[in-house]
Amino acid sequence: MTTRRAQWARSLPVSWTEVGVYLVLLALAGLGLGVAVVRFMRGLGATTNLSNAYPWGIWITFDVFIVPFSAGAFTLAAVVYILNDERYHVLVPPVVLAGLLGYIMVCAVLLADLGLPHRFYNIIAFLNPESFMFEISWCVMLYTIVLVLEFSPVVLESLGWEGPHRLVRSFTVVFVSAGIILSSLHQSSLGSMWLLLQDKLHALWWTPLLPFLFLLTAIAGGLCMAILVSMLLPRAFGRPVRTHLLANLGRAVAGFLAAYGV
Repeated sequence: MTTRRAQWARSLPVSWTEVGVYLVLLALAGLGLGVAVVRFMRGLGATTNLSNAYPWGIWITFDVFIVPFSAGAFTLAAVVYILNDERYHVLVPPVVLAGLLGYIMVCAVLLADLGLPHRFYNIIAFLNPESFMFEISWCVMLYTIVLVLEFSPVVLESLGWEGPHRLVRSFTVVFVSAGIILSSLHQSSLGSMWLLLQDKLHALWWTPLLPFLFLLTAIAGGLCMAILVSMLLPRAFGRPVRTHLLANLGRAVAGFLAAYGV
């Protein structure tokens, strides 16, 4: 019996540890789906304890914490395509995919966070250029589209569509430049919103440099996510981990965090 169990375990495509991890993630996803159903049935107040008097709280952290971790896409793309450092080109596709998935998650969560989610189109139909939220929403929406275009060459090449592949690759620098501008704008604008909330933010944290500090931490967090993705994927597919490149990214993270601390 023990021999049969051992043979059956070896025949599985994943280990028991991985099965346990998948089950935990599945349970968390089911819990989140249940909470989302309650949110749409009973409103934000029932699931977040927010109100018109306190429309923001720790809940907003769950909305936007994914955004800075997705900043590794535009950071690495800038290094490769703007600074012409081809050493990091091999890291770009998986990091861009991780950034795209992160922004899709952000859009989904923000849709659930709207008081009237069925009117999400108002951001497009009614322009309000004097609002930070307007600028952030448009930048997130446009940058998600840019990430799709940046990652599309990988899909087009795998499908064997040479014509569209060459066409998209010819605009790579344009897409990367647009992504850097859009991501930098909305990352810093998240900090700009807090400039308006000086009375609700502790004096230790409020500073006119908040937009710049938000951008710095987004770059550092994005590079950390790039390191994590670049370590996990090669191990999952049995490929070597490029530790020398990841070490350079780690030193860059230390530099950005040191600048933040100063």
